[in-house]
Amino acid sequence: MDEGIAISVLIATRNRAEALNDTLRSLKAQVVPNGVMWEVIIIDNGSSDRTSDTINCKKRELRLIHLEESKPGKSAALNKALTIAQGEIFVFTDDDVIPSLTWLSELYRAAQLWRDYNIFCGPIIPLYPPDLPDWFDPTHFYTSPAFARFEVSQPEGVLPKHILPYGPNFAIRSRIMVGVTFCEQYGPGLNEPPGEDTELMMRLVNQGERCIYLPSASVGHKIDRRTMNPQWLNQRAFRHGRGLVRLSANQTWRKLQMARLYLLVIKIVVKFKYWLRSSKGRSDRVKHEWIINFLCGMQHEYRFTIGRAKGSKIKK
Repeated sequence: MDEGIAISVLIATRNRAEALNDTLRSLKAQVVPNGVMWEVIIIDNGSSDRTSDTINCKKRELRLIHLEESKPGKSAALNKALTIAQGEIFVFTDDDVIPSLTWLSELYRAAQLWRDYNIFCGPIIPLYPPDLPDWFDPTHFYTSPAFARFEVSQPEGVLPKHILPYGPNFAIRSRIMVGVTFCEQYGPGLNEPPGEDTELMMRLVNQGERCIYLPSASVGHKIDRRTMNPQWLNQRAFRHGRGLVRLSANQTWRKLQMARLYLLVIKIVVKFKYWLRSSKGRSDRVKHEWIINFLCGMQHEYRFTIGRAKGSKIKK
């Protein structure tokens, strides 16, 4: 490890040159303590726009390493970055965030203060486009899985074990990432469910790690206007349902069968309530459609998992 580098910021990107430019500009403006060296590693996962030009222009302003990963998927891209990152702390974020000015400084401060802990995270605040549609509810729970909203009502300190950081704002000490990679069966860029960050966190927590929450280390997450439509939300809900089931795929075949039956009952009840309440307005319809598509996604993945588990049992 290069003793001079304290922080490695890892960003996977694909065809988001404009958003990436804004993120790099925000990183350039970071207020970091004197003597704290840091680097930015950007992994281009098959871009066909001006991403390469954007990165090259910013090399004059940042200690920036440009990698390319042809294998599709955010997880594969981040795994490539893990092989060369030099920092004592690996900071994971996205190519469409605007971090607070002291974001890196706060993560570094916490790592020095909470020396018995190895994972750190902060709030993720969606930055929605102006003129939101009337049906959209920015306080609804679907904004967390859909737009990575993450805010915990507690002061700086240890997160409850059941709350796991995710999305574009968490950091991990490099010493516990030796030999650890992201599971490439999850994540953007593939026809697979999201959850690459959650799956990694679950493994680390199962090994005894806990996370420090820092209200002062926030990032803004820019939301693309094209995602502000019910069809995109429904697709996201379906993939989120698939992801949750896959994350719990270590359950036994019998438990999965029971869960599938339970979900079928819930789905029928929710659909019935949806039709009863659909006259209340489009906002209610969108919320109910989210739940229905989420449950459909869970059922889809349960069927796949049960079939695979049953096949394995037959082979034995």
